[in-house]
Amino acid sequence: MGRAGDGDPAVEAAAPRFATAVRRPPKPAPPRVPTRLVRTVLRTMVAYPRWGLLGGIAFLLASLLGVWGAVTGWLWGRLVSALEQGAAPWSSAAALATTLLLAPLALAIAFRTYPQWWSAVTLRMRSSPISGLRMW
Repeated sequence: MGRAGDGDPAVEAAAPRFATAVRRPPKPAPPRVPTRLVRTVLRTMVAYPRWGLLGGIAFLLASLLGVWGAVTGWLWGRLVSALEQGAAPWSSAAALATTLLLAPLALAIAFRTYPQWWSAVTLRMRSSPISGLRMW
């Protein structure tokens, strides 16, 4: 009796030497979980609220009260319109001077707290994989 590969035509026709491979379709990729940017930003801001919230509020105040800020522009507009009408806008002038004096203070507070918050959040993100390896 012959074996496959001996050259016997009856055996060669019955059992092919190499079987053809059937290619399966690729598995579908798992669905991507979208990153929630707003949630992530809020979580990092409140992770260290003394630095994150204070720095964020200080930057906001510095941008609103600064020389090109929205509050400064609004107060300047009130001051100019009152002067055009012939009134004495002392309250608008005092408020404008106060905002222009407070803006650098707010910026200094923001510059003082922001690097501390950034370092703490960066360290927290980089150490989070390590904290998952702890065996408690």
